[in-house]
Amino acid sequence: MKFKKSLIIVTVLIIILAVIAVIHKNKDASGEIYAVPASNTVVYDTSYREYLEQNGYNGIIEDAEINVDLINYTVADAMSAKVTDLGVATGDSGSITWTFDVPKEGFYN
Repeated sequence: MKFKKSLIIVTVLIIILAVIAVIHKNKDASGEIYAVPASNTVVYDTSYREYLEQNGYNGIIEDAEINVDLINYTVADAMSAKVTDLGVATGDSGSITWTFDVPKEGFYN
């Protein structure tokens, strides 16, 4: 019986250490935790890569900043939208549209 309790304790400790190791591994430099490791590597699925190639993407991302006024939007098709401290909360149906100017054509991140 004592052996069985010891085995259970050791197993629980191993599981706890494994969880701590996984959490530590998935933190970035800012201390944020991600479901998958954050990296600078850009990964696209095949269909998105094809879309980029068909639309002239040559590997260059514009470094300009595009400002969008988040509280200036239009809704349609029974969309419910409300400005909150964290952004705009929307309902499950309908559409929401922001209109903004992009001074230079290109791909932005």
